[in-house]
Amino acid sequence: MSIAEEVDDTFSDYSQFLSNVTSAIKSYVDHKFDAIEQSFEANAQDLRQHVNTRAFRLNQKVNNFSGDIKADMGGIRQNIKSTQFSILTRLNAAQ
Repeated sequence: MSIAEEVDDTFSDYSQFLSNVTSAIKSYVDHKFDAIEQSFEANAQDLRQHVNTRAFRLNQKVNNFSGDIKADMGGIRQNIKSTQFSILTRLNAAQ
């Protein structure tokens, strides 16, 4: 074997080694990024679900409040009518 062939083989070995190392590093980096992306997506989905749940609960409370106020106002209105009827009945009886 000639020196030129040995030099060529050595550089080919280094070139192949460098290619293998580069490929291994890329695979490792891809694996780490994939894990982070999956975690991000899971956390983002969890956060969206949490916000939606809280918004739903808040809307329910607002709707319940609105219904309660409407019922209370109806009760007050009925009480006023009843009181008014009672007063008018007494006034008419006094005449």
